[in-house]
Amino acid sequence: MDKYNTESYMYGMNCLIQFEDFANVNAFRLLHKYRNQYLTFNDDIQGTAAVAVAGLLAALRITKNRMSDHTIVFQGAGEAAMGIAELIVMAMEKEGLPQDKCVRKIWMVDSKGLIVKGRDHLTPEKQRFAHEHTQMKSLEDVVKELKPTAIIEGTPCRMDKYNTESYMYGMNCLIQFEDFANVNAFRLLHKYRNQYLTFNDDIQGTAAVAVAGLLAALRITKNRMSDHTIVFQGAGEAAMGIAELIVMAMEKEGLPQDKCVRKIWMVDSKGLIVKGRDHLTPEKQRFAHEHTQMKSLEDVVKELKPTAIIGVAAIAGAFTESIIKNMAAFNERPIIFALSNPTSKAECTAEQCYTLTQGRGIFASGSPFAPVTLADGRTFFPGQGNNSYVFPGVALGAIACSMSHIPDQIFLITAETLAELVTEKDLAEGRLYPPLTCIQDVSFKIAVKTVEYAYKHQMAMLQPEPADKEALVRSLVYTTDYDDFTVDSYRWPEEAMNIQTCRL
Repeated sequence: MDKYNTESYMYGMNCLIQFEDFANVNAFRLLHKYRNQYLTFNDDIQGTAAVAVAGLLAALRITKNRMSDHTIVFQGAGEAAMGIAELIVMAMEKEGLPQDKCVRKIWMVDSKGLIVKGRDHLTPEKQRFAHEHTQMKSLEDVVKELKPTAIIEGTPCRMDKYNTESYMYGMNCLIQFEDFANVNAFRLLHKYRNQYLTFNDDIQGTAAVAVAGLLAALRITKNRMSDHTIVFQGAGEAAMGIAELIVMAMEKEGLPQDKCVRKIWMVDSKGLIVKGRDHLTPEKQRFAHEHTQMKSLEDVVKELKPTAIIGVAAIAGAFTESIIKNMAAFNERPIIFALSNPTSKAECTAEQCYTLTQGRGIFASGSPFAPVTLADGRTFFPGQGNNSYVFPGVALGAIACSMSHIPDQIFLITAETLAELVTEKDLAEGRLYPPLTCIQDVSFKIAVKTVEYAYKHQMAMLQPEPADKEALVRSLVYTTDYDDFTVDSYRWPEEAMNIQTCRL
């Protein structure tokens, strides 16, 4: 989205670009940067604002006063709240009130309390509506103190109200969420994973698929997960989810958790994540190790000599020729996972991996690649690590036995089950995953494993426990086979159909 000129060159300056569902910082940055250059608007900020202010203007016909007569408190200070507040300021200005006085009539309460001057880590948007006042934590105290004429709930993430769905649909309702900004995805998952039947496919589904590929690769490298050093290109939801599941797999082999964590390194847009680097999220801090700062992935690979590199940052070509050749020099069977999608964002192509490693590379991708035939005649069929291997089976199993919640162990079991379904023939051809044509069988086996785990650990609310868990799952599997509803047709015997004539 930060390359508006691409769309403009392709479609012309009259192309309307409407964007939404961006993280706050990106949404405001892009809108401020391009709003006066291109035909563009953000529906979360501007569309929501127009609807809310329309409601306020209609309300003025009941209260019989002007917008500038009101003091307004917002619960929430994200895109929606900021967009509404700015449009309210415009409406007050139109009534003749100076802008600085308009701004002072609007107060905001976020997750840390009332937004006041002097509070740390305020974004520029929040600073605009920060006023001189003592710090107050609760909305209730703010309302008592400020006595506003209007309060507006403008919390940016309504997923933070899981109980709404639970009250509406019951505790057996499975909530699967994805495409959230990193900070929200991790916050919501950590907050609700043990309270509700929920999982995040970007974090946990991707992790299960990637770890399944690694477990299958171990059958080629002939060693254990804990024998590997892994470098990630990217440190977002996908990377963190995969890394945490790798740690679980290593722990299962008997390695202490702190040593498992030290075998995983991450490179983000600012370089290698190391201890002491500023502004690291709690998730990144967990995988920050003592090391000198390094900027480029190429230097990191040369220095750390990993046995596996995993790309999840959607940076096309991040795995350069030099990196791939170095991986082949360090390892007899280098593991190279280019998991970003679409294909145009892949860190390297299957052909580059197999060619530059002379067919020794163990490759998996997030996007489909055509088979690769090397000069010596060998043909490899790249495996695609698609989340569709995971979420249908996990969801089916969880719903089948009415699980209370979905622990991370389910995703490690899923990875192990998926890896076990890869045949020796698949491995010989370069595949780390079963053919997608087998997806229903894969999902069925994962669902059965999920149900078995749930009953073993007293997490299944469906009682009594079924003796035949496979039959339970199979009864819920969707099938495209239907009974024949056409009327049965019978043919008379040939002898009976002969025409008989009768002479009178």
